[in-house]
Amino acid sequence: MLTATCALFNARNLSNKLPDFHELLSRNYSMVFVTESWLRNSIVDGHIDNTDQYYIYRKDRSDCLGGGVLTLTSKSYCSYEIAIPEKFRKLEIVVHTVVLSVRKYRFITVYRPAEFN
Repeated sequence: MLTATCALFNARNLSNKLPDFHELLSRNYSMVFVTESWLRNSIVDGHIDNTDQYYIYRKDRSDCLGGGVLTLTSKSYCSYEIAIPEKFRKLEIVVHTVVLSVRKYRFITVYRPAEFN
């Protein structure tokens, strides 16, 4: 059975909230799921997790401002990202698996922009 502490966070521009985000990470959550990360390539993973305690899986929105998703999973778990088929490349989605003993748990972080209503 998976026993984990998780945080859900709608950042609405994580890059200007990094000190607050680092404070959140200091609480040692097992997993942190972030929507509306608004991240770009200029923000490297080391800026997001400055303690190197998490695996970072992210899907930045590259064509315009806003959106993006990010998942951090504690390195105390065996975890890996699942590749998304090419036809879904523009979706803001991250899928990863956590392996515990003989069980696998799949997690999906997705952001659905307002224009998809």
